[in-house]
Amino acid sequence: VKVTTSKKYDGFGVSAASDKNIKIENLDENNIKITAIKSGTVKVKIVLSANKKVARTLKIKISDKEEFVYGEIVKVTGKNFEKEVLQAKGKVIVDYSAKWCGYCQMLEPIYEEAAKIRQLYKFTRVDADEEADFVLEQGVFGLPTLQLYENGKLTKVGGYKKNMTVWDLIDWIER
Repeated sequence: VKVTTSKKYDGFGVSAASDKNIKIENLDENNIKITAIKSGTVKVKIVLSANKKVARTLKIKISDKEEFVYGEIVKVTGKNFEKEVLQAKGKVIVDYSAKWCGYCQMLEPIYEEAAKIRQLYKFTRVDADEEADFVLEQGVFGLPTLQLYENGKLTKVGGYKKNMTVWDLIDWIER
């Protein structure tokens, strides 16, 4: 969590109702480090030092399970396809690509930028070299291939187009 104030009101204090799940360290007047000790839920209160009435309480869920982080591209395999794509809520974009494929390499920075811009969607990638049998099972015969899933249902198939921009890709997803 990043908290910013004017220079006039510098300095924060942080406390937790229960410190069993976290460790709080005051690095200096403006920097506090919170470290998770074990999974669970904790309420952390942030208070402005200059005015104790200015405060926020954040409820933080700490999990030992790996969670999907929006804005990142999730690696998909034949083993995790059901969980990562078919069981996911909302829009999921699957990029089938290979390192040797020139068009895949042209699409890669566009795809990565789209993942950062549209963090409400889940962007995934299947390495066609590592998952050759799975790629064929999915009916993918050309690279790169993009598949758009909505709530587990395949709704659209596409690929790289000459002079494609990140906004062309986002438009394809959102149309």
